[in-house]
Amino acid sequence: MDETRTMNQITKNERNTMNARLTSICTTLLLATATWLNAEEPAKPKGCSPEFERMKTLVGTWKGKVVLFGFSRSS
Repeated sequence: MDETRTMNQITKNERNTMNARLTSICTTLLLATATWLNAEEPAKPKGCSPEFERMKTLVGTWKGKVVLFGFSRSS
């Protein structure tokens, strides 16, 4: 009777070990697959908007009149 109980315990221990290994393998495969599926090519940069293109043409030195607290100043 003691031998049967010992054999059952060994079988349960082995079964638990196999379940843990199987769970670890399945989890690893799931995470690897999720990572692989999520890895896409980086998005291409969008072209500039027409407004930004217009602003780029306005780069340079400007002259104007500034009024601050009632005082005017030309630059």
